[in-house]
Amino acid sequence: MKTSELKKKIRASALSEMPDVLSKIDLSSIDIVEPVETISKPSFSLRRILSYSFTLLFVGVVAAVGYLTLHDDTTYTPLTNATELIAFQAISSASLLEDIEAIPLSFDATALSDESSTLIQNELDTINQYLNMMEIVLGDTQSMMSVDVVSDNPDFEYEIIYRNVDLVGTLIEFRLYYNLFDTDGVYSLEGILTNDVETYIIEGVFADETLSSFISFRAALDEDHYVECIDLSTSDSQQFRYRIYAFNAIQNEGDVSLEKANDLLKASIHTSGVNSSFTLGVERINVQSQGRFRVMYMVTSGSYSGEGEFEVGVQYDEMTQGYHYNYIITSNGDVQEFTCGRGYKGNRGAKDDDFTTTSVNTTKHPGMGPKGQQWGNQSQQEETPNTAPDSITISIR
Repeated sequence: MKTSELKKKIRASALSEMPDVLSKIDLSSIDIVEPVETISKPSFSLRRILSYSFTLLFVGVVAAVGYLTLHDDTTYTPLTNATELIAFQAISSASLLEDIEAIPLSFDATALSDESSTLIQNELDTINQYLNMMEIVLGDTQSMMSVDVVSDNPDFEYEIIYRNVDLVGTLIEFRLYYNLFDTDGVYSLEGILTNDVETYIIEGVFADETLSSFISFRAALDEDHYVECIDLSTSDSQQFRYRIYAFNAIQNEGDVSLEKANDLLKASIHTSGVNSSFTLGVERINVQSQGRFRVMYMVTSGSYSGEGEFEVGVQYDEMTQGYHYNYIITSNGDVQEFTCGRGYKGNRGAKDDDFTTTSVNTTKHPGMGPKGQQWGNQSQQEETPNTAPDSITISIR
């Protein structure tokens, strides 16, 4: 018998002899246990974690940049009308004519080891001249004003009053008296700028009758000492080039750009010294209720270039009974202090009333008069009132 047939016979015999017990089993009494579902532990992937982290970081940066862009109130055209433009160019130019005696007195004889700081030190005379200008024209725009008023000088039809506060709280005040002319389509300004110690001769030529831009501007002490200002502004920025002359020879040339952020007027200055050129970012700050300058600088000399920061405060000198600028230059842990001269700013402290007028003057310039005559001839003005739109008479305290 074959093996396969033998296996079939044994299987058949076993099945015939198996008792029938299936019918006797009570299936309802049997509990069927559900299988336990195991939870697998999460697997941490460093690559996945880094991917999520960088995604969140990118979203955060984009959101922050978007917020700052929407809320950034920085403007690079802070001078918004003809009055401010005329006053700024006249006063900034005149301030570069102040006779400032530079006094490089070192309180620490240790020479600075950093080359960029040394170059700044060597050009303090030029830097000091521009910082003197900055004290007059920079600051919190809430405590600055340039307003047209009815002229109290019979020789001049127009008057602008400019006020600001210096680093020690003294009131800065200038009065600009001027006439406007149209001579064969050439629009010009002639006048004088005064404070309580000095008078400057002011001349300017406008690009057109809107008074929004000068072709040239000049402030002079006399025929040998003057500053030329050229308006380099565009629709996106306000920049002015200054050329300082003594005995009709140019002494220095520098560019000044303006910006305003959070009501603070700031400036960037680019000029050249004897052996170097430098760019200064200047802003006025308060440290323990004391005004001072914070200056970021970049300087180049030959193939060398460097950058850094210094501060300039104001210090009272008992011997001269006046204030000087105190430069604090830090380099590689070394501190060097220098005292430099400071121009005249005013003779009394500023008060809130100086910037709070009973009414604000927005007197505008009248239209063009006959060619070769003043705009709004004074003899006619005595007979007929100024018909410029939105003219308001004000009182200045």
